[in-house]
Amino acid sequence: MRKMLPGLTEDEVQRLKHALAPLHLPVEVEQLYRWRGGGEAGIFGGWRLRPVDDLLARRALAEDLEEPPAWLQLFDDQILGFTTLGLDATGPRERSVWYGHTHDTSVARLVDSISDLIQVCCDALELGVVEQVGDSLRLEGAPFDDPAWDRFRLARCPTAFQYPNPPRGTYLSRFRDPEWPPEWLDSFDLASSG
Repeated sequence: MRKMLPGLTEDEVQRLKHALAPLHLPVEVEQLYRWRGGGEAGIFGGWRLRPVDDLLARRALAEDLEEPPAWLQLFDDQILGFTTLGLDATGPRERSVWYGHTHDTSVARLVDSISDLIQVCCDALELGVVEQVGDSLRLEGAPFDDPAWDRFRLARCPTAFQYPNPPRGTYLSRFRDPEWPPEWLDSFDLASSG
């Protein structure tokens, strides 16, 4: 935990919310950042939680990469580890954590929520199968996006991405597509009007 930043203060949370407007910060993300403000330790199955400044810097690239403004890239390990921002104050309907490598043309829905991501990591930790690799906690040396995690992920989230036959809606193009969740598509219009 020494390589994790302290949790955000109320002022820092408000600064983050302001920076994301007109989109809305999901409650789970706010709770996560109030706990720890990101850092260098890969405590989420090897994934690192981006510090807020890195999170906002990554968002600045989203338009150039033609990514939906609703994608909030929380996690960093040469991956697109993201959740969805809300279009209004009620929060997002799409709460899943999605993944794709930076060079991939697709993204996969790994778990149904940030809470599930944390619980999956805890399940593996409680069984004693997680090991420390450098500054990361990994399963069999593998990060959270590796098939080694599938038995834990799918036990918690049975309708999440599975290889080789992903359930409908769990394996999507990284590039704008009519199959995307409505919040992703609608965020283009909302961000341009905000």
